[in-house]
Amino acid sequence: MNEPTFVTLREMKVIGIHTETKNSTELTEEAKIAPLWNTYMTNNIGLSIPNQLKQAPTIAIYSNYENDETGKYMLTIGKEVVKTSDVPTNMVAQTIPGGRYAIFTSRKGVLPEIVFETWQYIWQWSKENARAFTYDFEFYDERYNDPTNCQVEIYVAMK
Repeated sequence: MNEPTFVTLREMKVIGIHTETKNSTELTEEAKIAPLWNTYMTNNIGLSIPNQLKQAPTIAIYSNYENDETGKYMLTIGKEVVKTSDVPTNMVAQTIPGGRYAIFTSRKGVLPEIVFETWQYIWQWSKENARAFTYDFEFYDERYNDPTNCQVEIYVAMK
């Protein structure tokens, strides 16, 4: 895995579906992330999000951290939008604050393996680097179209 690059991003507004979980739960039969992705994909949730940017990629946001990667957090899967005034029932609006982010690019490979592998690297990397544990997100653009050979970027908020 390559070292991350760093960028300063503008604020982004996102509408999507969500769940609360923790990493230890995701290793059990009580896992919530895979079922949330399944709901998003099989019900074409991305198509029902109002006011989305043209050709908006799917974004998976990690927020509301209880503490660090060991505690609870909220995962929202959705699309970037122009405004958040028309949030459909059973969805939430999130605002990813502008600021400094580290970008980790996965290798090309099979989902969800490459995402988990990249997060494992981030957890090790963050032991020596100042993560903010505010808003982190996965960015699924055209490199995600083939889930058997895709690439994902993960943006991690920095202090």
